Amino acid sequence: MLAERGQTYFDGLKMGKNQKRFMIFLIMGTLFEQMDLYLFAMLAPPIMKLWNLTLNQVGQIHASFAIGAVLGTLFFGWFADKKGRKIGMGTALLIGGFGSICSGLAPNFEILIFARVLCGFAITGGAVIEPNFLVEMVPSDKRSRYQSILGLIALIGIPLSTMIGKHLLSINLENWRYVAAIPSFSLLIGVLFLIFVHESPRWLITNNKLEEGKREFKKITGQELKIDPNFQCIVDKVNFSQALKIMFSKAYVKRTILFMMIFMFVNNAGFMFVQWFPTLLTKEGMELSLVLKYQQWVTMAMIFAPIYGMLFGDKGGRKYPYAIALSFIAIGLFGISFSGLANKGLLISFLLLVGAFYFTNNGFIGIYSSECYPTRVRATIYALLLMTQKVVNIFTNNYVAPNLYKTVGFEGYFQVLAAVYVAIILLILWLGPKTSGKSLEELTV
Repeated sequence: MLAERGQTYFDGLKMGKNQKRFMIFLIMGTLFEQMDLYLFAMLAPPIMKLWNLTLNQVGQIHASFAIGAVLGTLFFGWFADKKGRKIGMGTALLIGGFGSICSGLAPNFEILIFARVLCGFAITGGAVIEPNFLVEMVPSDKRSRYQSILGLIALIGIPLSTMIGKHLLSINLENWRYVAAIPSFSLLIGVLFLIFVHESPRWLITNNKLEEGKREFKKITGQELKIDPNFQCIVDKVNFSQALKIMFSKAYVKRTILFMMIFMFVNNAGFMFVQWFPTLLTKEGMELSLVLKYQQWVTMAMIFAPIYGMLFGDKGGRKYPYAIALSFIAIGLFGISFSGLANKGLLISFLLLVGAFYFTNNGFIGIYSSECYPTRVRATIYALLLMTQKVVNIFTNNYVAPNLYKTVGFEGYFQVLAAVYVAIILLILWLGPKTSGKSLEELTV
């Protein structure tokens, strides 16, 4: 049994220059990795035209990324708990950068498939490690603020990168190779990350590296780390069976039920909105030009979510601002169903309301779930939760979304999504622990 309580680490301290440097590298690495997701979507048409690919082959390219993502989720969750946050994130950045270079240099379809597997593997791996590393390295009262800063910069940077990509493609379709290679800057960030970023003292001490953890803490803060005199560490093997055992133990089962419901239903209800509303509006008879305009406005509104997280995410025990944000999404979804296409003013208002709060779930859930499990299996459990989301998402996109629309129509579709959010809001209010402002060790039960 690991006695984690008693340490406060960075809680109550100001963010020092080493922590700020950590955040800069984390932000830059996450930005370049996330760029790949959005940039490659615009590259499929020119590649298809230049290489005379079929739609099935384009589908295989996208599927190869998804396969890599599944493998990366499982591997990097385990790897970060076994070998460390720093080496895990650095490795993900290096592999992601190499994958982007391979994408840009790919001479044929087969090599491009291999490159996209690498990119999916690394990018999702980085996404698994990022919130876990962040919660262990910043003060307890600022976790959501810094997560939101990371999200805000990513949201600003991604449209800028797509503008560059569109400009290059407008000059020459062969420039797709340069666009594909833009995220390869993560290779440099990965090298700098491994050289300059410190390992999480929490991870070191949890893994019985007490003196090393104390040295890293002093390098980061300039202060001595005070260890609970009753601290003891018996390191368990890091594996998926151990993580599952902890997840469904009496101490954690309520949290696990809550987060599984969020990952399976809220995340996928969000996907069913953002990925399908343009198609459904078109299906209902709206002109394509107007649909694309609405989609652009909704995308622009999404920048509000990290601002909300910066202002309110660390208040109300985390659960209350999270529930409030989801409540606005539910109101917007109900509004879309009742306004329909007849009142375009109301429709766009409710679409913008959902868009404005859409990414609050992404900003909250990584931090919230990472706060709620022990350090020794934190990344592995987060990876398992992400896997539930990915499995359900495949089923949702291929079966639930189209059949739900066929069964209940436009109004019913958005009412069902709203009902999902309402159910999860009630579950958060019932089962959700209060975590903001509390040490991770205090939250270990």
